[in-house]
Amino acid sequence: MGQKHPLRILVAEDDAVNQLVSLRMLERLGYQADVVDDGLEALRALRRQPYDLVLMDVQMPEMDGVEATRVIQDEWPMAERPYVIALTANALQGDREHYLELGMDGYLSKPLLMEPLVEVLRQAINILGKDQTPVKPALETGGKRSPQEPEAIDRAAFLNRLGEGSEPLLYQLAAMFVAEADKGLTVFKQGLADNDRDAVHAIIHKLKGSSSSAAATIFSSYCQEILELLAQEADLALVAAYLPKLNQALAAVQQWQQQHDHNPPRTEV
Repeated sequence: MGQKHPLRILVAEDDAVNQLVSLRMLERLGYQADVVDDGLEALRALRRQPYDLVLMDVQMPEMDGVEATRVIQDEWPMAERPYVIALTANALQGDREHYLELGMDGYLSKPLLMEPLVEVLRQAINILGKDQTPVKPALETGGKRSPQEPEAIDRAAFLNRLGEGSEPLLYQLAAMFVAEADKGLTVFKQGLADNDRDAVHAIIHKLKGSSSSAAATIFSSYCQEILELLAQEADLALVAAYLPKLNQALAAVQQWQQQHDHNPPRTEV
């Protein structure tokens, strides 16, 4: 796809796990993308050189994807604007329409799945006038859930998304996620103690995205339930009840990661 329909792609994403997954999926389609960590860096990159398409996470530090998109609309004339695709871990009803109304051109929820990614790239190719021959998804579609009971890490679902031979990447992502989630749950606990709904939402949104990308099925499902509670303006006491569940789910992921770590760290006695 990348050879027939070349696109200059920028990924604006602050989470290292999601960055790796996005780059790997784009590589399978033949695209070499650049990566930045927030909206301000995305704008700087766009000012340095033109990009055809930006995969824009909607929630990032410094400047989020929505604000960055507003600046793009103000600063770049219509003919020179990149095609902006919103990325979000929320996956709540009405999200797609909401972000399209805010000026974004497409929408993808995390974890990224191959078929929706190919579809939004096809739409961008058509709109940008880069469609020279009919584009068909060259890869098997992703997103099929494995038939067995949910596991700490859903290896089958991950390989379905990224293809056979991706296991080394899965092990790397699992280790990265364990380290990130351990710190994230500390932030989550502090946000609850401070009764800071915004801080709680921000960290759970981040952990939902990284856990989904790392195929941490159970952890991700808890994050989704919390996001739905927050969207309903539920009392934070209901959200706090998820802390033990998240700790337990993270411990299961860590156990899985250690079992599959071919070079486990030495334990000091």
